[in-house]
Amino acid sequence: MQSGQLQLTELIEKIQRHNEASYRIVLKKAEETYLLLTALVDIFPESPAPDWSLADYGRYVFLAGKTSGNDLCQWIHEQRGQSGDYVFSIPDMFPTANWNWIPSHTCYGGVTTLPIPHTRYELSSPTSPVRENGSAFLIGENCPSFSNFDMAVFRFLYDAEWQPGQGVGMLWLIRVAHTDAWIERLKLSPSSVSVTIAGNNVKDSRLEVIGSIGNDFAQRLTEAGTIECPFPQGLPSRLRLMLSRNRTCLDYRDLELQGRSSSTWDNIDEEQPADLSEQIQGLIYRGENESVEFKQQIPPNKDKFLKTVAAFANGVGGVILIGVDDDSGAIVGITGDVPKMKDDIFRMIRSSVVPEPKVRIEDCTIDAKTVIALYVEQGDKHPYGINPAKPVFYVRRGANSFPALQGEIRNLVRGNRNAALSPYNRLLSGGEY
Repeated sequence: MQSGQLQLTELIEKIQRHNEASYRIVLKKAEETYLLLTALVDIFPESPAPDWSLADYGRYVFLAGKTSGNDLCQWIHEQRGQSGDYVFSIPDMFPTANWNWIPSHTCYGGVTTLPIPHTRYELSSPTSPVRENGSAFLIGENCPSFSNFDMAVFRFLYDAEWQPGQGVGMLWLIRVAHTDAWIERLKLSPSSVSVTIAGNNVKDSRLEVIGSIGNDFAQRLTEAGTIECPFPQGLPSRLRLMLSRNRTCLDYRDLELQGRSSSTWDNIDEEQPADLSEQIQGLIYRGENESVEFKQQIPPNKDKFLKTVAAFANGVGGVILIGVDDDSGAIVGITGDVPKMKDDIFRMIRSSVVPEPKVRIEDCTIDAKTVIALYVEQGDKHPYGINPAKPVFYVRRGANSFPALQGEIRNLVRGNRNAALSPYNRLLSGGEY
């Protein structure tokens, strides 16, 4: 993600070009006047108005409205503004602003998502006014009440729920949208990615969907619409999408399809595999990783098998595919009484893994060969180990399972690894265990 600094004078020049800016501000009463505490400004077309415009709590006032880019810059330059009947002063600002370029539909820092790419500018003050007791109740006559100041700020300014530990340190947060072209929606299936592009200047942009070596897709675009990107052998474990023009990035995605995603996106749909064999073939194509392991057969030493079960339960969950060569990923199949094998696996897990994890066992035929798939759910009763009398706990590191270190065990006990599965993990496991 690109970031940097620019002079306040440069930022003012950028803002002045825009006809309209939506603002949400918080004022603090100081004797007979008001002082700006913090402000959120959005500059992008058809910015939706919030369902409130004024919340007056006496010592704090929350205001929402619209103004021109030129008038906003006048506020900043003169350190004085007016919204409705409220006239307020603005503290001194540092001469530089920090900026970050943010892709479309990105969730970050507890702040409500913008649907299009934008640059986020932050302005701070060396003399920002100190709030009074931030933990005091805010109770109004004709507006909602809050148990503390930060809770009100996150609700009114960011359309988000405040979490303990979150605070507001910047004087201005200004978000300027880039409307040429962006990735509006993604739909993932086991063998393709459907990408919907939106924007008012899409022509001559280039969409790249980059997977493993030799498994890429690129297309020059002429207009907004949906592009189908085929991956006949199945989606790779990681996908990067880049929308660009003239060597400049317009939008992007970086998706980890196994385990946790490197970023959180709110515009991804999932298409369930047509059947179990298609799902398993997709898993085999991606190879062993944090949440997939191959076994030619159930090992004679059951501990080698069960430590992976425990590691998956301690991590993000996973799938053990029995009947697949550990080294090559070739489907070798299993022979014998498959229902009995599945019952034996259940009994092994129930008698040896503590606490007992949630699992599901399926079998299917691929190329006339039988494969058993053992799905292990991410656990919620950490840590998981094998040998009830004297448990040994395991964790997943890459494509292998290892005994957990003391620090890792402490983290498991605290539940630090108990994060929700990524949407694509749920897709690979069939939606439910």
